[in-house]
Amino acid sequence: CLQTFFLLSLNFKNNFYEIVLSSKIINHIAHQIHPFYVEENCEAPVKYAIPYVNKPVDVDVSIPNYYASSYTMGSDYCSVVVKTREGRPIKIDGNTYSKVSGGATTPRVESSILTLYDKQRLKGPMLNNKEANWSEIDKFVNENLSSSKNTYVISNSISSPSTRGVINDFLKKNNGKHVEYDAVSYDGMLDANKEHFNKRKLPSYDFSKAKTIVSFGYDFLGSSFNSSLFNKQFSKTRKVNANNREMSRLYSFESNLSLTGSNADHRIPIKSSQSPLFIVGLYNTISKKLNKSSFVKNSIDVEESVLGKIGNEIKSNILNVVADELIENKGKSIIISNSNDKHVQLLVNMINIMLDNYGNTIDTNNWYNIRNGSDSEMASFIDDVNNKKVGAVIFLNCNPAYDHFASSNLKESLSSVPLRISTSDRIDETSIFCNVIATDSHFLESWNDFEPIENSYSFSQPTIRNIFDTRQSQDSLLRWSGSKTNYFEVLKSNWRGKQRLTNSDEPFQMFWDKLIRDGVAEFLSSNKKIIPKVNFESAYTGIKSVLNSINSNEAFEIDIYLNSSVGDGVQANNPWLHEMPDPISKVCWDNYISVNPKDANKLNLKTDSGVMTTNLLSIKLNGSEYEIPAIIQPGQAEGTIGLALGYGRKLAGPVGDDVGFNAFNLIDSSNKNQNLVINNISVSNSGKEYRIAQTQTHQTIMARESVIQETTLDEYKKEK
Repeated sequence: CLQTFFLLSLNFKNNFYEIVLSSKIINHIAHQIHPFYVEENCEAPVKYAIPYVNKPVDVDVSIPNYYASSYTMGSDYCSVVVKTREGRPIKIDGNTYSKVSGGATTPRVESSILTLYDKQRLKGPMLNNKEANWSEIDKFVNENLSSSKNTYVISNSISSPSTRGVINDFLKKNNGKHVEYDAVSYDGMLDANKEHFNKRKLPSYDFSKAKTIVSFGYDFLGSSFNSSLFNKQFSKTRKVNANNREMSRLYSFESNLSLTGSNADHRIPIKSSQSPLFIVGLYNTISKKLNKSSFVKNSIDVEESVLGKIGNEIKSNILNVVADELIENKGKSIIISNSNDKHVQLLVNMINIMLDNYGNTIDTNNWYNIRNGSDSEMASFIDDVNNKKVGAVIFLNCNPAYDHFASSNLKESLSSVPLRISTSDRIDETSIFCNVIATDSHFLESWNDFEPIENSYSFSQPTIRNIFDTRQSQDSLLRWSGSKTNYFEVLKSNWRGKQRLTNSDEPFQMFWDKLIRDGVAEFLSSNKKIIPKVNFESAYTGIKSVLNSINSNEAFEIDIYLNSSVGDGVQANNPWLHEMPDPISKVCWDNYISVNPKDANKLNLKTDSGVMTTNLLSIKLNGSEYEIPAIIQPGQAEGTIGLALGYGRKLAGPVGDDVGFNAFNLIDSSNKNQNLVINNISVSNSGKEYRIAQTQTHQTIMARESVIQETTLDEYKKEK
């Protein structure tokens, strides 16, 4: 400070003289000004920049390097480009070469850079709750792998063909089975596609080709399996200008106000439990207009029994309006639902079949591999654990003791399995029950390949040397299979065999270098028409049983959902995700119950935006009582409350521990299929106050009428 002062104040004959004062002179002057001056308080610590002794050829100080790679955490996938400086990854962006991800990312992809540097990551493997080396781990595992009982590998959805090959080789030698699950199950949709198309996979949707989209609770813009691409596709149909004078129309039937619902042209708030009624009503209406078979039973006639009860503002002929528009845009529409019931999804498929959407807006040649979970297979695994039929289990980078809806059933008997292995990067809710933690490397430290869509590949390469003493889970499985090769050699060998499929005749090393440089190799198939197998009688029997089970009482129901920040909780220790406000409610650092304003008045819910306080609502379910903070959410369907997954972790780390409420605890663990809609909930106001963080606590535009202008498309076209 003194040096700056002298430089600015010295002025002789209107000229400034630059002087350099040594630290001794400054200290001497400072002592004269103040005798109690302490020299160390005025000096910044000295830091020395040490140059490379042998500088890497591809590293230049201050100039970033970029590496194509792939993000994968939990069941999520995205093709990315990683920016590094001096060998350290600092930023993740989308890979514009990728048609699967559309060159875009999501908040969880962008923020995953922090997980690489998370101090909660284990520094190495652990054996019986103690630090160990890899030789001790391999010896213990090989000695305790038993062929007398079943061996299971449990994972989230895996889309890597090379990883699947390693898993299969390991299980062949150890009498094992691979079971995949997803925190939010797509089981119903997968099983319906298996019946209709003989493919237990998800088709490719192209929202850019759809003129009419009807969503029944499916948030394809906010929390779907490929929302980065779906956002790009949908936005193409919404830009109106002088050259493009048409736009798509979106109808959203939903309980919680989602990102998709907030972008809808017509949003119809409904109870999620009543969604099958509307889907049947839409099927009936379309089939009658097209002179095709329909379900004509009183119990399925929804026009009078349901539509008249959902509000005066909604016209009773809403399904007629939707049906007419869908028929007008035959082959240019998409019907989609978030139901995890196979029979409901069969009916959704049948509507899309009637409207000729398959082969146009829905591609049945290029199927997704990024949601493969099976609720029934996971239930069988838990039954085997309970019946002590499992000799060894490997939890491959997954955490079912937290994020599976039957986690309570699993935790009760997991200790009966003699060998329990986790490849988690930290001590989490599952690995704490394991006697071996074979710590996996971060995806930014790893080699891998992926096939997110059939015949469309992407690659992952290390962008930094391993920070800790970790080992890729694939290398661990190879060691425990008795193989002496490493996973990188396996990966490269697999792609030697695939080179001929690409019609490439260049030397393999050139071919390989190009794959790694681009990060993707996509060979999408042509969209040929596939004729599905439809059993009308079976569909009728199935949907009738669903409708008969619908409860028409006035009790509250909970609609559990994924939000677009924390998601399923894999990155619950990531502060960027917690700090990101929800795009609808603007709440951060918490999950909460969203309540319709009318229901809030009935519950006497009191909120104060000034000090950001609200009430804790008491939820009673199956003899248990929970207290969860609530916010008033306009757009929430009356008689329903929403609650996000991904919170309430106990062993995520200091950032995520005990933040929010664990919504997985509310899901019925006795069901064989995950059901995120919970009926017959008793809700009351506890009267207790709770502080909740919101970045926006008002809904006014400060009387500035010109801020938002509204018009219809027809009026816009007249003016423009």
